[in-house]
Amino acid sequence: MNNNNLFKTKRRGFAILDMMLWMMFFAAVAVFMVPNMKKLYQYLSNIKVSRDIQKWQQRIADFKLDTGVFPSKLKDLYERPDGFAGKGWKGGYVEKDDEFPPLDPNGKMLIFNNPPQIFKDKYSSYEIISVGSEDEDSTNVSSFYSAGA
Repeated sequence: MNNNNLFKTKRRGFAILDMMLWMMFFAAVAVFMVPNMKKLYQYLSNIKVSRDIQKWQQRIADFKLDTGVFPSKLKDLYERPDGFAGKGWKGGYVEKDDEFPPLDPNGKMLIFNNPPQIFKDKYSSYEIISVGSEDEDSTNVSSFYSAGA
């Protein structure tokens, strides 16, 4: 028995058929994963918008606690509004590193209305609205809104 033949094996690479099967497998995985990834991104974006709106609600509540009124625009949380000298405006409602104007995950501005203009039948104080995305799956509709008491 020749020992040299025991350790010699025939080397073989991938055949074209093997490569085509692997490519079909990866294509099938991609077909099922891409729509799910889009839904996951949209879900996570909605969570972020919801948390951002809650953060702005708290800032607006702090402003009202100090001044007795809701701000007329979000810029009032950054800078002392005209006519508020000595009326309790303390500042510090917004951190220095926060962006202004506030943006949702789609890069669009959050809309602040005081008094409410879009949901005026539901709310009396203010509204914060995220417009949402404008792709083919969703329309340009308010995805989140908020209002004070």
